[in-house]
Amino acid sequence: MASTSPADNRPSDETPDSSQEAPQSLAARGSNRSRQPENQAFRDFIGSGWGPRPEGLPTRSEAAPWAAARREALGRLFPGERLVLPAGALKVRNNDCDYRFRPHSAFAHLAGTGTDFEPDAVLVLDPLTEPSQDAGSPDGSDDTDDVAPTHEAVLYFRPRASRSSQEFYGDPRYGELWVGVRPSLEEVEASTGMRCAHIDSLPDALAKGCRSRRGAAARRRRGR
Repeated sequence: MASTSPADNRPSDETPDSSQEAPQSLAARGSNRSRQPENQAFRDFIGSGWGPRPEGLPTRSEAAPWAAARREALGRLFPGERLVLPAGALKVRNNDCDYRFRPHSAFAHLAGTGTDFEPDAVLVLDPLTEPSQDAGSPDGSDDTDDVAPTHEAVLYFRPRASRSSQEFYGDPRYGELWVGVRPSLEEVEASTGMRCAHIDSLPDALAKGCRSRRGAAARRRRGR
């Protein structure tokens, strides 16, 4: 007969009942509502033993200069205006299966990233000029061979996560365990020639720009 522990009157060779563990919210469990392991030991185990990730950076895409020219042409039509072009999101076909992704045509045309990059990505053209400032050469001439840039292109997307993160194994839509190796920010920057940032930073970036725009407008009104 197993001995009992005087502290809880439970046999000492039995483990605590799972009901004693802290409850996990349905949101934390994901779409299948199953409890997900969260301890670091499991993360270290599930992320070990995988093959090496790609080494080095890719070469510049052949489409990159063409896409840059398209962005410059578009920017000259909207001086001082921020342009936000989302790629679109995955669409569920059934249960946890999505339709094959195709980005919005405007995104693919201006980003130059092909016809399968990247669910939930957003291309933002941040203005480098004021709305009232005409696009032209830096010296004010009409020389179209030396036109000052009107916008900075920033590509926001979800890069691959660390293999020790919960996203690696717990996210069936983006986790590397489920969908394979995703590109890093540095890899996409090298391929496209654009500055890249994590999609989670997009709301703050857009809000910051709005505050700066409102401040500039207020300063112009005070100067009248």
